[in-house]
Amino acid sequence: MASAGHSPALPLPSSAHPALGRRALTIARRAVGVLSLATVAACTLHLVAAAASHPILLVPARRGGMPAWLRGPLDEIGYFLFPRDYGIAMAVMAGAWLLALLTATDLPARLLFGVIVAVHAILFLGPPLASADVFGYLDWARMGVLYDLNPYVTDSAAVVSDPVYRFVGWDNLTSPYGPLFTLLTYALVPLGLAGSLWALKALVIASSLACAALIWRTALALDIPAKPAVVLYGLNPAVLVYAVGGFHNDAMMMLVLMGAIHLAVTGRERLGAVAGAGAVAIKSSAGLVLPFMLIGARDRPGWLKAGLGAGVAVLAVGLLAFGASALNFLNVLGTQQALNSGSSVPAQLGAWLGWEGSPTGVRIVFSALGVAAIGLCLWRAWRGADWITSAGWATLSLMVTSSWLLAWYVIWLVPLAALSRSRALRAGAMAMTVFVIAVRVVPFYD
Repeated sequence: MASAGHSPALPLPSSAHPALGRRALTIARRAVGVLSLATVAACTLHLVAAAASHPILLVPARRGGMPAWLRGPLDEIGYFLFPRDYGIAMAVMAGAWLLALLTATDLPARLLFGVIVAVHAILFLGPPLASADVFGYLDWARMGVLYDLNPYVTDSAAVVSDPVYRFVGWDNLTSPYGPLFTLLTYALVPLGLAGSLWALKALVIASSLACAALIWRTALALDIPAKPAVVLYGLNPAVLVYAVGGFHNDAMMMLVLMGAIHLAVTGRERLGAVAGAGAVAIKSSAGLVLPFMLIGARDRPGWLKAGLGAGVAVLAVGLLAFGASALNFLNVLGTQQALNSGSSVPAQLGAWLGWEGSPTGVRIVFSALGVAAIGLCLWRAWRGADWITSAGWATLSLMVTSSWLLAWYVIWLVPLAALSRSRALRAGAMAMTVFVIAVRVVPFYD
């Protein structure tokens, strides 16, 4: 019996307890998600500021000096980053990204895109990370515009008197890139070396952000959860640090390719075929996806005519600008397959199984496995499997079996996995992300 002046406590309806539990879980997931986003942004700032302030580890182009236009405006806030610190930062960033994936559906879309834009802005302000390839792009452009040398015939770093020479990382390669990209870089040469670099950085950053927006819009068109899809790409640490932070033209290629996929998904297949040809004219790696797009097209003859027409137009532009040597870029995948990057899956397996690098026999076996896997993916797509998922598996197969794998190539795979309903493919993209990061950082602990 209740005492005087006190009302007896009324029991809550039984249905209220599960509701409170779900609300508490949602609040906890949002808190974890916000913390993970903040961690990705903080790690990005940490790495970029360290690279600008003390670029010993993260900026291969430092061999040419570190003028202010290369350092960027963040050179006063970073501190020296030891190799182990670099590994820890990448591991923390990867862990935060995985948590962001798990909690993405509980976070506002504006917050997700706000953080994605913020980390891209931070990368834009810093020097090129983990690669000097961007200076290779500018070297070929300058030799073409200023010295009338054909980049598809002349090796990089051929003009030792040019200011870009001291920043170039390799000196025995002709350009492996498509004529559209080469002509784009030609247009930047009048800006000078520093201006060209910053303009190219802006193009890569804009391309990556537009790619994230296309992933969002295409996921919605496919009725796939858009928030996890955009986080899989837009906050992926390997994509951010190696592909975007290195200012690689792979981001431009993937923008055009994702535009082609979006057009195909939304019923504009012929325009998608034209865009696909444009992606190949930036970098031939995009060509792996096009057969799957053709198989998935409702109007295959129309797609094929549009794609071939665009390809002929691009070919004509390349021939007019560079002569027959412009076709050399189409051989890049075959040429690279004969090389060994040291960071490939076959090379890493060799460290465990006893061979060094990728010997000829190993390359032949892995190449055969890769061709067979891609053929199987094509067959499955022909039999009715989702063509985007099949293209993703083919891309993953290429990455696993190639003896030439660089960390920023993960950008080829992640957008396709983001638009797939296959949990296994998304898991494969996550595993490949972890692999390319580990290959970069684990040697520092040996």
